[in-house]
Amino acid sequence: MVFSLNFRQIICNTSKFSAVALTIGLVTTIAGVKYSLAKQRVNLIGAGASFPAPLYQRWFSDMRNNNFEVQVDYQSVGSGAGVERFTQGLVDFGASDVAMKDSEIAKVSRGVMMLPMTAGSVVLAYNLPGISDLKLSRKVYVDILLGRIQNWNDSRIADINFGVNLPDLPITIVYRSDGSGTTGVFTKHLSAISQ
Repeated sequence: MVFSLNFRQIICNTSKFSAVALTIGLVTTIAGVKYSLAKQRVNLIGAGASFPAPLYQRWFSDMRNNNFEVQVDYQSVGSGAGVERFTQGLVDFGASDVAMKDSEIAKVSRGVMMLPMTAGSVVLAYNLPGISDLKLSRKVYVDILLGRIQNWNDSRIADINFGVNLPDLPITIVYRSDGSGTTGVFTKHLSAISQ
């Protein structure tokens, strides 16, 4: 996950720069030490990826609980919407599961600073009643997503799940239709393994 920040705007406002530095977790590197920000309350608005939202909410809650004069409103709207709001100048920072593209960065005249914040895993999930340990090779799940394998009892799935009684049911693929960073990460993985 990556935070994208309005660099020039933040440099011009040192109070906000301090708040953003704290917001992105730097405060956690110095345990037990409380910094005194200016008495002025700083309000930051961010938007973006839903995947890291629980972590960000925890960080922002810890900041409030440690008497920092910073209020952060993070809108968990998805990576695509977060990048869009950031490039439009509607939020102070954006968060995305994938880095901004050069074409997106070019839209931000005030500058962009991208900082890696956290890492996570993307996994395939399935809902097949009665089957608790299904194995899918890379070749098989790529073929499922390309529509080459359409039923759960296809021989290519059965061959790698010896002894499992696979039902004659169609495979239904469920995915997000909005600009999802997690989908972007998974799509990049699929492109890398299916060349």
